[in-house]
Amino acid sequence: MDNGRVRRVSSPTFVGRAEQLAGFDEALARAAGGEPSLLFVAGESGVGKSRLVAEFATRARAAGARVLSGECFELGEGELPYAPIVSALRELSSETGPDGLVELAGPSSGELRRLLPEGGDAQPSPGDEEFAQARLFEFLLTLFGRLGQDLPLVLVIEDLHWADRSTRDFLSFLCRATRGERLVVVATYRSDELHRRHPLRPFLAEMERVDQVERIDLKPFSRLELTAQLTGILDTPPDATAIDDLFERTEGNAFFVEELLAAAEGGAGSALPDTLRDALMVRVEALAPATQDLLKAVAASGCAVTHGLLAEVSTSSESQLMEGLREAVTNHVLVQKADRESYGFRHALMREAVYEDLLPGERGGLHVRLAEALEGAPSLSAETVGAEAELAWHWTQAHELPHALRASVGAAATAERMRAPAEAARHLERALDLWERVGAPEKTAGTTLVELLRRAAETRYLAGETDRAVALARRAADLLDPEAEPVAAALVHERLGRYLWSSGRDREAEDEYELAVELMPAEPPSAERAHVVASRAQVLMLNGHPGDSAELAREAIEIARAVGARDVEAHALNTLGVDIATLGGRDEGVELLRRSLALEQELGEMDHIHRAYVNLSDVLDQAGRVEEAIGLALEGARKAREAGMARSHGSFLLAEAAHRCTRLGRLAEADELTREALNHGATGVPAGLAHEVRARVLIMLGRFGEAEGNVAEARKLMRRASGAMWVAPIYARVVDLAERDGDIDTVRRAVSDARGLMAGSEEYAFYAGQLYLAALRAEADAAERARASHDSEAEEDAVGAARELTQRAREVASRAGTQGTPAPQIVADVAVLAAEESRLEGRSDPDLWRHAAALSRPIGNVLAVAYARMREAEAVLGAGGARSDAAPALREAHEIALDCGAEPLREACAELARRTRVELAADDGPVSAAPDDPFGLTPREREVLELVAAGRSNRQIGEELFMSSKTASVHVSRILAKLDVSSRGEAGAVAHRLGLDGA
Repeated sequence: MDNGRVRRVSSPTFVGRAEQLAGFDEALARAAGGEPSLLFVAGESGVGKSRLVAEFATRARAAGARVLSGECFELGEGELPYAPIVSALRELSSETGPDGLVELAGPSSGELRRLLPEGGDAQPSPGDEEFAQARLFEFLLTLFGRLGQDLPLVLVIEDLHWADRSTRDFLSFLCRATRGERLVVVATYRSDELHRRHPLRPFLAEMERVDQVERIDLKPFSRLELTAQLTGILDTPPDATAIDDLFERTEGNAFFVEELLAAAEGGAGSALPDTLRDALMVRVEALAPATQDLLKAVAASGCAVTHGLLAEVSTSSESQLMEGLREAVTNHVLVQKADRESYGFRHALMREAVYEDLLPGERGGLHVRLAEALEGAPSLSAETVGAEAELAWHWTQAHELPHALRASVGAAATAERMRAPAEAARHLERALDLWERVGAPEKTAGTTLVELLRRAAETRYLAGETDRAVALARRAADLLDPEAEPVAAALVHERLGRYLWSSGRDREAEDEYELAVELMPAEPPSAERAHVVASRAQVLMLNGHPGDSAELAREAIEIARAVGARDVEAHALNTLGVDIATLGGRDEGVELLRRSLALEQELGEMDHIHRAYVNLSDVLDQAGRVEEAIGLALEGARKAREAGMARSHGSFLLAEAAHRCTRLGRLAEADELTREALNHGATGVPAGLAHEVRARVLIMLGRFGEAEGNVAEARKLMRRASGAMWVAPIYARVVDLAERDGDIDTVRRAVSDARGLMAGSEEYAFYAGQLYLAALRAEADAAERARASHDSEAEEDAVGAARELTQRAREVASRAGTQGTPAPQIVADVAVLAAEESRLEGRSDPDLWRHAAALSRPIGNVLAVAYARMREAEAVLGAGGARSDAAPALREAHEIALDCGAEPLREACAELARRTRVELAADDGPVSAAPDDPFGLTPREREVLELVAAGRSNRQIGEELFMSSKTASVHVSRILAKLDVSSRGEAGAVAHRLGLDGA
């Protein structure tokens, strides 16, 4: 104080940070043009992060942007689900009114009600809970996108180091899913809070790899900036001694400077406290005793506190309370929040100092009083997510275990309603920890131990923690007596099976599903019985046991119809359709799947509709009705987009359609579809599939560098996937890229890794064929290179590896269509297998290649036709046939490749034509050997040959041309084969003849 007047604490003028503000302004300008940004502002406690962000918010509003903000709170360890997001939505609601916010939310207003209870009761969702959080995230992103349509939107999230898991997950989703939204997200966090195992560390490491994410490190003030800060606070330039003293003590920390200066009784030159905590407490202890008591209650609240709650816990009269609040606000210890009805400390460090100064007895008493007040009137909570989590925390801090147990169960229910499974699981596991320490726990908690374990397992599973879900479900199963409670036991084992299957433990999962069916009473028929039977049928189908699965699916359908469980009937029809098609009855399978889709559409749950579209289009594809499959997948993608599920379900179906387009040679369309799928901002498995298919398209187009990035991203996103459907295509792309470089070691390693990931489940020939054919093609190439360089050992290795591949591929194909003819694509793949085998052995058979082309032609697989026809021409010529006999096949292959834009295949056709003097189609002009190069060398091979002629080793060639020595070795082998020479010296002589040796 100075002459009874409270001196300002902060500088009225903003100091420094010009570079950071310029970066913020640039991000806002980019957002206005449809390029979203996510900015993470890092700095030590008190360095000025909040002041910087507040300054940017002011500038953004002045520039016409809308700004919403929310903060995370130090309540437990992130126990308030989506706290900053909900605060921002509450701020928006105050601007638009509840009706305006609901209008903005559109058809997904039900998701809004889950976060803002004042919007009305959230309706129970019949959908798959596994996708529930994804639906919420899509809704929020759509809402933010709508908010930014007219004006750019700035979303500020303070104190991310205290964020709950669900908030972090949503930000992770935003980082990947934003595409054209006019959005800037600014999140602050304390860098000095991030201990080695802090959950924000891996989150930040992951986010900073995303292109639109930028990290801004905020440094303390320089001496010059500190001088400007002091001048603003004091209204006069400080003396040099005061500046030196403050700079030495604070090291430029802006908040420390303010508090030390405020704590000094006589101004900047007075004796200053030794530490920031001392400075803070000096200021607090200078206030009236009643005001100090008030601050203790605010500190114990853990977050913002309403006037009404303070009135309930305070022993002061209303007038004394108002006087204390006025004193605390006037002295810049408390601040009034934006809602004008609640209060919080000016800085979290001040709250921490006051709370740490409390005696243990004081803390416990305050927590009890706060909890009792909130239990009596939950509306007194300032927290936008409700009072339940606060109650759980207060009772736990007060060591009132029965109350803490009851409140934790209630907080879990709130988190479940809000689609926050990680936070629900934390509350439930706290309740489990308290269970044995409380008398009559069932009465206190209002539930059973088995039910708590079941819910905890499910929420851990939904949060992606499958191993923990398995452990909790096993505990629940062990507590149940199957004879006394067969239904409950069966349902727990069914969920345990689901958790095991999701964690890749397929065989254990099958055992649990089998046990669930055994335990579930068959009489009387029940929806529960239908459910567990349908679930077991599904996992058997997914694990490649269509016969057993079909029998169970039929049983589930019969029961479901008897008890009116139409959702189970639709689900089982879907499974049965896939089973019947896999067994060879594709027309019947298609009909069953169409019935499933119609029923799912009638029931209206998008998650299950999505499954119906995926499986029906897949079966149509396997039936050779590829055009129809593409159309259906695109229809499903449109439906998903209309339902607000474009990023998850829509992206998946677009990628499926694109994959089929590649087989029809429609590469330009596939290119656009994969771009659209990724532009939707898909995450997880849908994003992994989109990246894999895009890599396939790019490889076919010859854009190998781009494809490498997509393959890497697909492998990362699908790292937990198992089964041929997911694993084989990704590793086929790895093989494609390695084959391009002649890297046979990587090819073999990829096959081995894929086989390991597919172990334990049946390999679907329709998907596994991609991997085995790609690898066999690479082995045949390796054998040809080995023969050309007279490397018998390498040839033997290639032949041996290929024989193992062909044996496995034939085994897989033989199991397809056991009750009918195999899928046309599988039949065509087996024909290619035989033809590649002939090439591998050095006797490439034109008849086998001709047969392979004939089988691919009816199903529209034009690029497979082109490849087979090129190999047919090569085989004819290799066997000494006339050019006129080979020309039609080669010309057709070249024409298809040219029309489709399949550049590598077109180049291979052109190279074969040059080497063998075959003229291609007239509209492309005759392709003959260049006058100075009759051997068909590519520009890269000519570069390598020049270095070979100069006597360079493979390692030296690699260094000069920026390639690995192994890749250089492959190029040299190809050159020797094309030149039909056996040594590098002979190759050098040819180079001299071509004028490539500089002579």
